[in-house]
Amino acid sequence: MRLHKGYGNPTLYVTENGVAFEDNVTKEGSVQDDDRIVFIRDHLISVYRAIKDGATVKGYSVWSFIDNFEWDYGYSPRFGLVHTDYQTQKRTPKKSYYWYKQVIANNGFAF
Repeated sequence: MRLHKGYGNPTLYVTENGVAFEDNVTKEGSVQDDDRIVFIRDHLISVYRAIKDGATVKGYSVWSFIDNFEWDYGYSPRFGLVHTDYQTQKRTPKKSYYWYKQVIANNGFAF
C-alpha cells in the first residue's frame, strides 16, 4: 500500500515470496511444513487486502518451487514447496505444495 499511495499506484508483481524453515521429514517420507503454509497464507491475505484497497497487483509467485542453492547459505536453508534430498536427488512434494496447489486451483480461495 505504501507503493500504491506514495508512487502513483504502479503495477506490482510479487516475484519471490518465501521463507526458509527447517523441514520435518516424517518416517513415512512426507514433509510437514505448516509454518511455511502460514507464512504464505498470511502474505496472500495481505496481497488480497491490498488489491481490495486499490493496489494494482498483477501477479504473485512463491519462492521457490524446489529446494535449491541459496547464495549466502548454500544448501542448508529450505525454501521450496518440494523437498530435495541432496544425496539421492529424490524430490518429495511438501504439505505446502499440496496446499498451494489448492490455492491455485481455487483462484486463491483456499486460504
